[in-house]
Amino acid sequence: MIEIISHRGNLIGPNPDLENKPTQIELASKFFIVEVDIRKIKNEYFLGHDFPQHCVSLEWLNKHKSRLFLHCKNNEAYSCNKLAEFHRFVHENENTVTCSKGYIVKHPNFEPVKNSYNMMPEISEYETIETVLESKAVCTDFPLYLSNIKKENFGKYIKKQYR
Repeated sequence: MIEIISHRGNLIGPNPDLENKPTQIELASKFFIVEVDIRKIKNEYFLGHDFPQHCVSLEWLNKHKSRLFLHCKNNEAYSCNKLAEFHRFVHENENTVTCSKGYIVKHPNFEPVKNSYNMMPEISEYETIETVLESKAVCTDFPLYLSNIKKENFGKYIKKQYR
């Protein structure tokens, strides 16, 4: 079965006011693995997509380690020894990168890759239900919707909601 990952803590669609916010991450992590954007600046850790927004402690990160998928927004975060045991990846606009667990992480603007971490298929022009179902994991802004859809109805839902 495909693992469903909450993109930045979103549960039922994009919500920029809550994305990467620690309280939202804590909520979403009760149900899903959560992809978060992280930076390390000097000796501090910050969550935030375009810029550092929410300072979090290493203790907070360690408390939620098993439920986080870190999108390292700078090389300092990715190469930090204190984050070495976290599931993480770093990329800008590459088509694919390899995450710390050895899986391919696929950018939405690239053709499908079997058994990959499929990032945001709802915005990709390349994805079909067949290619999404061949993913190892799907990172989406709509994880609650996807978790309630049976496999045989997934395609109908994707076409209705995302297209």
